[in-house]
Amino acid sequence: MSNITHLTEEFYQKRQEAVDPQNSPEMIEASYVGWSSVAVQLEAFEIATNLSWINWDENTSVLDVGCGYGRLLDFLISRKSYQGKYSGIDIIPEFIEKAIQIHNNESDKPESQFLVGDFLEQTLDPNKFDVIICLGGLGVNQDYPQPFGQKSLEYAKKLISKIVRLSNIAVSLYFPNADQIVTTERKPRMAYYKRSDIEEMFLDACGQRCQDMKFISYPTQKDRRTIVQVKLSKN
Repeated sequence: MSNITHLTEEFYQKRQEAVDPQNSPEMIEASYVGWSSVAVQLEAFEIATNLSWINWDENTSVLDVGCGYGRLLDFLISRKSYQGKYSGIDIIPEFIEKAIQIHNNESDKPESQFLVGDFLEQTLDPNKFDVIICLGGLGVNQDYPQPFGQKSLEYAKKLISKIVRLSNIAVSLYFPNADQIVTTERKPRMAYYKRSDIEEMFLDACGQRCQDMKFISYPTQKDRRTIVQVKLSKN
């Protein structure tokens, strides 16, 4: 098992151990994959998919990096009338096993596939995905037990570079925002990125393909959760 896999599995195991079993099934599920509430999860889905230049009811292909149980697919269908292809990938086998159980018996849903493994180690077709959404790829401190540092930054740079290379027209990426939470309040197992670092990584990866870049923090501008939307010209 790679160190990244080990740290990620341990991160989510600790989060799951802290979940109140008296919560609703929906809340327990959202908490198990890292969200503080169902509302926060749904708001992330809304921001990540609110791409004005994307017509979701047309035949588009989506890659969901760090997909958890694949609930983004349900959101796209119910809120965006999405009928295109969906691929989800997660490093935790249990997440993918449940995602398959949830979605594979629903014949009325769009074509979907779920892959298990480290996204950086997967061989994927660079012409296959129009939109790549990554809401669960950058939350784990790759330097642990040391404070967030160089290993996490290097991982983020590689992840962003590969996402840009695989995406035809758009990327949405979630990251814990270091600019909006003081050091003393940071959790040791989590990674926190400066907006300027994420912006520089995208510009380096995109080059002239970057048409537009927007950072959205929620639920308020002072919140620590941030999603960056990037519009790309086609490869």
